[in-house]
Amino acid sequence: MSQKLLQDDQLSRKSVNAYIAIIKQMFKWAQNRELVLTEVYLAIQDFEGIRKGRGGRETSRRIAVPWNRVEAVRGIVSPQVWAMIELQWYTGMRPGSVCIMRSCDIDTTGWLRGRLRSPGWREVATQIQTRHPNSIFIHGININISIW
Repeated sequence: MSQKLLQDDQLSRKSVNAYIAIIKQMFKWAQNRELVLTEVYLAIQDFEGIRKGRGGRETSRRIAVPWNRVEAVRGIVSPQVWAMIELQWYTGMRPGSVCIMRSCDIDTTGWLRGRLRSPGWREVATQIQTRHPNSIFIHGININISIW
């Protein structure tokens, strides 16, 4: 199955392994609802993905954009978008997390997990990729969040 995915779509090894994991989850769901035999489910679970160096296109590691290129757009974008770009740069937040964030999601009290931190600590609670809120800690940077 994995070789067929690799040949047809020129997918990367990581993509093929992700598809295999999805298929395994589908069979698990079906087996829990007694839609497939347990033997079929167990046979699917034995199927392994492609190991590194065993085939498939390897993807290159992502690297950060140099700051001078980020700084080049400062005069072009609105102050709100620039604040969002800065927040992404300093925290590594995903674009979707920044876009859905509201000013009420930002804790500027200085309290962090029941302890008073130095002024400047910010706790940003986001909930885009997981079911549970994430906390992103910002210290020592000056982002104008009042324009949000």
